[in-house]
Amino acid sequence: MNQRISDFTKSPPPASRWYWLIRKILVRPAHSPACEGGSTLTASRCLILAALLLALVLVAGCTENKERKDIKISGRPYKGTANASVAVVEFSDFECPYCREAVATEQYLLDKYAGKIKIVFKQFPLVNIPIDSMQAAQASECAHEQGKFWEYHNMLFDNQQRLADADLKSYAGYIGLDSDRFDACLDSGIKEAIVLADLNEGGRIGVRGTPTFFVNGIQVSSPERKNVDKAVAGELANK
Repeated sequence: MNQRISDFTKSPPPASRWYWLIRKILVRPAHSPACEGGSTLTASRCLILAALLLALVLVAGCTENKERKDIKISGRPYKGTANASVAVVEFSDFECPYCREAVATEQYLLDKYAGKIKIVFKQFPLVNIPIDSMQAAQASECAHEQGKFWEYHNMLFDNQQRLADADLKSYAGYIGLDSDRFDACLDSGIKEAIVLADLNEGGRIGVRGTPTFFVNGIQVSSPERKNVDKAVAGELANK
């Protein structure tokens, strides 16, 4: 199980991984990776390093890429109209605070463009830092198997600080899933392949952080609501 995850992490880390490094440096400079191991870096220098890394992430995240990508969405969770002419694909991570904020953007778009679009969820969890993103992603796929992906999706984003195995299993019962079936699914690791497929596809098409939106295969330069809205309106205008 861990071997396939480590294979992916041999590639350069995307922006979401830099986010967590920056967060460590900003929140606890004296204990950040850059200040450990006898380093002579001071806390102020660590803050400068964090600022430089943040600038790098922002520049990378705002790069325009108008190439239309072929994104596999068959079988992936979606909301909206099944045969909609516009598909908004979101690569997301259940522990990402900005992804939680993007839930409101999803609903805004569905309300504004009712009957005209669908929103497709793709997994892009952190896998090389000891947190719960990967397990939460697999748990959501177990919920998807029972037809309640979005209910479980909402539970995870509402409880981002409580994503241990026991929590993931308790949420399944709370939303009315077959708990025994869910627990067996999660414990087996059978959904890992689905999560890794999304993760590797995201890396291949240029996803460097979360959330990242694609509108009919074209990457939105940044995930702010106004940018995604503009991209959707542009696609609908061309139909």
